Amino acid sequence: MHVVLRLVLDCIGYLAAAMAAVLLISLVAWSRAYAPVSGDPALVGMTAFVVLTDAFVLFWILGSTALLPSIAAVLLGEALSLRSWVYYGAAGLAVAFLVAHSSLLPDYPALPTDPRVSAAAGLVGGLVHWLLAGRSAGLRKASRAVEASPHI
Repeated sequence: MHVVLRLVLDCIGYLAAAMAAVLLISLVAWSRAYAPVSGDPALVGMTAFVVLTDAFVLFWILGSTALLPSIAAVLLGEALSLRSWVYYGAAGLAVAFLVAHSSLLPDYPALPTDPRVSAAAGLVGGLVHWLLAGRSAGLRKASRAVEASPHI
């Protein structure tokens, strides 16, 4: 039963991490695209539509491209019972690096080309996964060592 719960938590964590990474990338794209069109409400609406449409497409592409490296990182975390936010942040950075340098999607315009945006999205994704599933990682339950102290 514990393995099934871990699998469900990891799937939910992955989906939420991908959504958080795409949200960050979309917010950066919106902040860069808003200033030139801020004076015209019609252009603001069109820009918002394009950014939101791009976010849905990016979620599908980023989610499928990052799946295998993320599975490897999550399996390692589960097998070694790694519960540190540092591990999941570093794993998110590594997955972002692999996705950004993936030869599967050359020149796809929705993928961030700025390495700072890729790194931030990977870090956010890794930390979101840690919040939902990584804090309790491990195929075996955490042992609760009770420290025996004499009562004075």
